[in-house]
Amino acid sequence: NGQGDLMHSPFSREHLSLEKMDPVTIYSVGHGDMLEKDFWEMLQCHSVRVLYDIRPTDHRGELFSRHQRFSVSALRMQCRSRGIFFKSMPVGREAAYGTLAHIRSDEGRHTLVELAWQAKRSKSSKEPLHSTPQLIRIQYPDWLVREEERLKLLEKKREAGAGNHVQKSRIQRSSEAVAARLARPVEEMDAMAELRNAANQRELVVAQRKLARYQRLSDEKGLLANKALKNVPEWIREETCDMFVLAEKC
Repeated sequence: NGQGDLMHSPFSREHLSLEKMDPVTIYSVGHGDMLEKDFWEMLQCHSVRVLYDIRPTDHRGELFSRHQRFSVSALRMQCRSRGIFFKSMPVGREAAYGTLAHIRSDEGRHTLVELAWQAKRSKSSKEPLHSTPQLIRIQYPDWLVREEERLKLLEKKREAGAGNHVQKSRIQRSSEAVAARLARPVEEMDAMAELRNAANQRELVVAQRKLARYQRLSDEKGLLANKALKNVPEWIREETCDMFVLAEKC
């Protein structure tokens, strides 16, 4: 509805469902290694005016994008300049045990209902594709079917402290590797800009935790850190100290 989650309203939850909605056309696009210009030209060719980002997030709630031009903040900024409605609603996050399990949950179904509702009211929606009344069998790839089992096993390993994270010894690092790392410029992140880019409370919480983690790694690794924060609020530093204390207890 442009102001928040559509299914947050009890009235919407009572009267809106996929079974009662008319068929609509929704385009599913992936950016891959496309250039930024090609991606937006593709959306323009199909008159797309509403863009939902449903890419899955990790166990921290963070979305990893291999290309910075397709990060959530970059997409939101580009959509704002082009007059496209943008919203990030991850489907398939690790905390929900993968895509298929997430879609079966209330949150996943509410996301699908909102997508169909936006496609119905949007001026750019095309003529609906009516499916035949016969049963359509959907075949999923093996990695998608086994995703829920794999994520549940990974969660148990994390709770037991037996993750796949490998601790590298600083003593065994070669002087060449250290010199090469010091020769590369450190990527600076504006902490206040990251917080301002959060569009809702959920994104704000994820951004706060991410900044505290980056600050902790920066304090721990010193000059060997990959990222350095600037304009860091004092409460972020306090949360970093709390993370240090928690790590020592563990």
